[in-house]
Amino acid sequence: MVGATIALPTLGFGTYDDPMLDAAADRLFDGLKNEADLHDDERLALAKLLAEYYSMRHDAQAIRRLMLMAAPWLEHAQPLARGVWWLMHAVGEQQFGSPALAETSVARAREIAQTHQVAPLQMALSVQSLRAALQAEDLDEAERLLQVIRPLALRLRPGHHRSALHLEAMHALLCGEPKRARDLLDLLLKVCDDVEVPQRDRGVYHVYQAYVRLELDDLPGAMQALAQARAGQSGAQQHMLECVEQLVRAAHALLHDTPQAEPLLRSALGMAAVMQYPMFFAAQPALASRLAQAAFAAGIEADFVAAAVRKRRLAPPNPLREDWPWTLKLRALGNFVIEREGRAVAFDGKAQKKPLELLKVLIALGGEALPRDVLALALWPAADADAVKNFDVTLSRLRKLLDVDGAILLADGKVSLNRRLVWWDVAAFEARCAGLHSALHDAVGDAAVAPLAAEVFRLHRDKLFGDEPAVAWSVAARERLAVKFNRAVGDVGAWLEARGRHREAIDRYERGLAQQMLAEPLYRGLMRCYLALHEPAEALVAYRRCRDLLSILLSVKPSAETEALHQHIRAG
Repeated sequence: MVGATIALPTLGFGTYDDPMLDAAADRLFDGLKNEADLHDDERLALAKLLAEYYSMRHDAQAIRRLMLMAAPWLEHAQPLARGVWWLMHAVGEQQFGSPALAETSVARAREIAQTHQVAPLQMALSVQSLRAALQAEDLDEAERLLQVIRPLALRLRPGHHRSALHLEAMHALLCGEPKRARDLLDLLLKVCDDVEVPQRDRGVYHVYQAYVRLELDDLPGAMQALAQARAGQSGAQQHMLECVEQLVRAAHALLHDTPQAEPLLRSALGMAAVMQYPMFFAAQPALASRLAQAAFAAGIEADFVAAAVRKRRLAPPNPLREDWPWTLKLRALGNFVIEREGRAVAFDGKAQKKPLELLKVLIALGGEALPRDVLALALWPAADADAVKNFDVTLSRLRKLLDVDGAILLADGKVSLNRRLVWWDVAAFEARCAGLHSALHDAVGDAAVAPLAAEVFRLHRDKLFGDEPAVAWSVAARERLAVKFNRAVGDVGAWLEARGRHREAIDRYERGLAQQMLAEPLYRGLMRCYLALHEPAEALVAYRRCRDLLSILLSVKPSAETEALHQHIRAG
């Protein structure tokens, strides 16, 4: 008992950079191992404190060693002590070890809670599930868990409420309710006063106060909250708070579009990268995405920010932008390409054929809210009784093939690609076509036309799925996209012609014909441009190209409109 008694004050109340910490940890470990008069409940409680210290030090080997030593103590410990230990073991495995072992440990803790009706353990499990739901931004599941936690909290001492109140404040922030989050944090800090929580352990609550004040556009209030957070902090925690302060200042400057935004962001993300702190603004994903987007635009810590985006599955402010570190990118305009975290993925063998066909059908038909039976009918046109069953199996295989949890959603019998995780060129192309049409016809200004036109041409590498043979479900989709592309090419060409930019218009028409060689209106555009440039011979060459291709491939003649333009050119 001597080693544990000597070590406890240092570990429990010392600052994180106290040079006596390592020695205290060693004394505590020896005390746990050697003192015979410790009850197993006491051993587990002290071991929990030691495990938290090892976790803070990121010492995975020490945690593993402690876990092995503690195994015999579980046999005679009280249910609460055993349950808390398994939960702590789960956290350690999630951080340093095996996610599968973490799930096993959580299951053991849940079994103890249900068997013995241990309210504090039930609370801890619900809080852990709530944290996971908030990290996934599953607000419906978070609200359901809060409905479980609120009445449960009434059965427990105030000290057990801290994590639940903190997470409820996070939930309020995610729901866009900063005033409710502020009130919950005020209550939480008063509870800390009531149960005499050390200032060092209140730091994270003050940080969230700062986030809430930022959301309420109160920068002085945010800085005051961070000053309170620094009380009792030192070492790595002090450096972390300096990083958070810089992040808050940078976000405020970015939201107000001030000149200081970029240098502040560079400093803040530089500190975050050094400290490997990707969870900045954890309960404000939209704000974190804005900072990430600004960082990419300015070339600030691109690798670190990209890793943070992927880890947190942050959606970009603009869901169509391609230059975002998407978890999954799907290119279907041309050869079909799947990219996972920036790398092309190749699939071999016949086993993947049907799942990949399902993915192609999903893209071709729009990618969002597609009824399961519609997709099943596309894949199995005979519509036999097993179509839906086959579809469910194929969907499961596709999810395993993509290996991106949550990439494909199934809700209320409808299937969608998850826009938080997946970018696909067909959706981006169709949106850019719509934007281009508006820019050309709604007098929004010439400056908007060129970048939109460039995006349309860049995205449309070729027809849907390139040279793959057309099948029943792809014919209409190919035609839809071809019509949009031809219309965009024709509209941009006509816009350039109207401004006397005939050489540029010729380039656009030719680029369009390289993909759609039978698009007769584009040949007429070429003929008009060459005529305007006083090059009738080139105009007649364009006519003959059109006539010969239509005759050879479709066995038809040019339209009356094309023939009339031809005669006009010949008449000179």
